[in-house]
Amino acid sequence: MVVGENRKKLEKIAKPLRNQGLNVIVSSIWDRPLDDGIVRHVLRTNPKLILKDTHYHSKLRQAIFTNSDWNLILKCPVPVWLSKPHNWPADARIIASIDPAHEHDLESTLDALILDEADMLASKLSGELHVFHAHVPLSSHRFSSPDSRVVPMAELEENFDEDRRESYEALVTQRKVPDQRSHWIEGEPHTLLPELATSLDAGLVVMGAIARNKLQSIFVGSTTEKVLDRLPCDLMIVKPNWFSTPVVPGVPDYYTGTREKLPTPHLLDDDEYGSFDEVAM
Repeated sequence: MVVGENRKKLEKIAKPLRNQGLNVIVSSIWDRPLDDGIVRHVLRTNPKLILKDTHYHSKLRQAIFTNSDWNLILKCPVPVWLSKPHNWPADARIIASIDPAHEHDLESTLDALILDEADMLASKLSGELHVFHAHVPLSSHRFSSPDSRVVPMAELEENFDEDRRESYEALVTQRKVPDQRSHWIEGEPHTLLPELATSLDAGLVVMGAIARNKLQSIFVGSTTEKVLDRLPCDLMIVKPNWFSTPVVPGVPDYYTGTREKLPTPHLLDDDEYGSFDEVAM
């Protein structure tokens, strides 16, 4: 059985970790589609985050994000850590990429969540927290009023810059981030963020999935897509805490795993399906 054989492979991987004193639980599940199956397992087990591998295209040396990767970014209710094939650097820098220009408190809260996750990981992994924002001046866009009059760009840009900078500084100051770890840079984020990650030899970038309000779905914009493909390091995506996944909870077709850590009503029952240490057929 494929599910059972995969379980055995996972147990071999887990054994040396357990020998180090880590509490490792393994499960092998047959569910479809893949990304929905992962999310359903998340709903059953309530983890802090999920980690998934990504791969590089051999010619372009860019990360290839599969449909499953994108769907997890869109649907998963817990942070998604996409790991790339690179060595984790010593004293890794962890970059929190925020956008203090949000118009709503809901999105401002997302910036706080990004910083909380990045700060916690930097502490746990003996790394450094860096904060990044790419500021795109209003003057890079064209504006006009409905009656074709010229908008007072200088005044608009001054107010826009001041409000955004104040919001950014408040977030950075609250977490006592030193000036040398604060990166307010003028330019396009899909260019500047990969450059910063490369120069810092960063291990991880923490970003937020975009959402304007509770009535709109989580989505990933074109700028974010460009950033994802160009980053030289791992990436974590977090969502607003009000986010609710569209994936419906359910029982997998086949399952084998450790019973003690999965006692929820959604799981297969011993009396009906047999032991949790066997594949239910």
